[in-house]
Amino acid sequence: MDRGQFFSIDFISASVIFIMSFVLLLTLLDTSGSQLAETSNFQEMHAIALFLSDSLVKTPGNPENWNASTVKSVGFADEHQVLNEAKLLSFFNMLYPDAAVATGLTGNHFNISMLDRDKQVISRGGVVFSQGAVPRNHNDLVVINRVAVMRASPRSIPVIVRVMVWQ
Repeated sequence: MDRGQFFSIDFISASVIFIMSFVLLLTLLDTSGSQLAETSNFQEMHAIALFLSDSLVKTPGNPENWNASTVKSVGFADEHQVLNEAKLLSFFNMLYPDAAVATGLTGNHFNISMLDRDKQVISRGGVVFSQGAVPRNHNDLVVINRVAVMRASPRSIPVIVRVMVWQ
């Protein structure tokens, strides 16, 4: 064989290896980019759920004595982690779109529930203390649980405030 023929075979082999390596690199970069975007989305939703759960159990909301027609931002607390039953009843009686505006979660799906010690949803006076959609098979679901006390007559009861957020 001539020397030029070996060069052609070497060149073709090197080109094939280079192109395969380049395609592999592009595939890895695309996968890394999508994983980074998913991680960023998850971290953003986690921050939103954490902020909302803090606001619910630590602040009275805005205005301080809000009801369903006057609420600008939701907060259930009379004191740090001591929740006002009247505010809870008002919030859990809202329609989902109104609750989304009050919580600031118009861009995400959410569910806010009050659970007892057995992790069962609480109901008072015919009102089920669960607001929002029910998540189904979401990989990007963020769940935050907070422990608080609901001031209710005749006594206060411990509750778990569960905030779930997803896209």
